[in-house]
Amino acid sequence: MRPFSSPGMTYSHTSIVDLSCEEMFHIVNDVESYPEFISFCNAGRLDQMHADGYTASIEFNLGKFSKHITTRNFVSPYSSVSMRLVSGPFKRMNGTWTFSEL
Repeated sequence: MRPFSSPGMTYSHTSIVDLSCEEMFHIVNDVESYPEFISFCNAGRLDQMHADGYTASIEFNLGKFSKHITTRNFVSPYSSVSMRLVSGPFKRMNGTWTFSEL
């Protein structure tokens, strides 16, 4: 079993953007700037740095409700960011951003 897989719902999406892997890596890791470009995000906060990544929290709106989520993020510079749910409205949540040049 892979460390970030689960038997629940799976979502996968691929996008081609006119940015380098390094630029995309920095955008994904700039959690504090999420409210500037994610419409449903009210706040983003870097909670704690770790040797292999960081813990971050975001607050977002779902209709009339405001929700808070905290993830532990493991980084491989310019290659990937893997997330694991620490706390929030879900039973479990894992995800991975993978960056590759064309």
